[in-house]
Amino acid sequence: MQDNHLSWVSGMRILFDRHNTTLWSEDVTAYRDRLESAAPWVVLWFVFTSYYLWWSSFVTMVEHPDEPYHMMYIMDVFNGRWIPDYSDGASASYLEHPALYYTLLGKFSAILALAGVEVSRSLQLANYIIGVATVSALFAFARAVASSLLAALVATICAMTIPYLMYLFTGVNNDNLATLLVVTVACLSAKFYVTRNHRLFGLAVTAALIVGLVKVTALVQAGAILLPGAFILLRERGMQAVIDVLKMPSVLITLVVVFGYYLTIMAVYGEPFPTPVDFFEMALRAAPAMFAQDRMTLLQYLDKFRMDMTIQSSGIYSHVVYQYTTSGLSFWPLAYLSSFAVVAGGMLFDRFRLIAISLLLALLSFAALHIATMYGAHLETGYTGGLQFRYYLPLLTLFIAASIGAVSWISLPNSAAASLAVFALFAFVTHDGRRYTMPAFIDARTPAIPQ
Repeated sequence: MQDNHLSWVSGMRILFDRHNTTLWSEDVTAYRDRLESAAPWVVLWFVFTSYYLWWSSFVTMVEHPDEPYHMMYIMDVFNGRWIPDYSDGASASYLEHPALYYTLLGKFSAILALAGVEVSRSLQLANYIIGVATVSALFAFARAVASSLLAALVATICAMTIPYLMYLFTGVNNDNLATLLVVTVACLSAKFYVTRNHRLFGLAVTAALIVGLVKVTALVQAGAILLPGAFILLRERGMQAVIDVLKMPSVLITLVVVFGYYLTIMAVYGEPFPTPVDFFEMALRAAPAMFAQDRMTLLQYLDKFRMDMTIQSSGIYSHVVYQYTTSGLSFWPLAYLSSFAVVAGGMLFDRFRLIAISLLLALLSFAALHIATMYGAHLETGYTGGLQFRYYLPLLTLFIAASIGAVSWISLPNSAAASLAVFALFAFVTHDGRRYTMPAFIDARTPAIPQ
């Protein structure tokens, strides 16, 4: 009897030990899986933070495009308002931007001020957070395009090194929030193309509507990105798809907020985008050289557009000039052109067709609208400026990430794929390292013609 008892106890111990071993093995596997999925995010945030801190070490406040005016609007909110004062007062400006960026940063700074944080520090922190969110959304987009997590990480880091992108993140500019939202729209749209989950498309519509509270130029891009997805839903489900999207709480609430905002602005100021200061009158006084007596033909204006984009895309172009070439054969113009070619080629493959169409539609439609608007202003006033490369940053960031992600699907031996990834990182990161980490180059910044 005693032997039987001992035998039963031994058997239970064996079962218990096996059960514990199984649980321990499952815990280790789950922990390893979580670690592997978190590692790319940690690497991405570390690289972005390192890059950001380097740029912050030599880029100064109020040297970014229109930064003093953005800060004045933020201070309106910081001092107690919910939206900037768009009337002809102390903070009067030629900016026509909606209020969301200024409201968020103004209230964020006011809250941190209660803890003794300086406004300049809180603004830097806010734009850093926007930057982290942007590269995170870009990584999520790249994961929908690339063949693996590692390829998506490489694509995101390469896109993140665009000089103008990091430059803007170190300053106060509503382009930062606009870029985050446009990238988010592209990310949600790309995931919708894979899953056909209409809720993802509804979230993309929500993000696009929010863009309308930040920057109208970015809204054009976000809207164009949505067009292929809208076509798919209408073809599959007809008008019921539109009704279902509009009934989503996120879309419905955002629509109410957007309409409420613009109705309020119209009631107070009489126009949706109040401009107490006429930009062209201000520019004529500040920089008469930017106005031509003789008007350019459309072909001449297109040639100027090409040259301006080449110059500005090759580096950074601001009130403090980082300009090092006018050649289309420099690194970044070639990188952008190559990404356009790869994404256009992606239309030949089912996996990439919808993503490629959405990005190309956004680029071409926005460029056409941009050129038409500014050429019309040139014919009316003689103004030769306004061809700002930074307006294209959200799309160009997506093009770089999408093109590298698409190339990762090429069947290569592991060693060749790893070598290609290392080469891409070396080309993108060290190019800027040579150009932007040299003290001589940093010290050589010269004042730009006021824009």
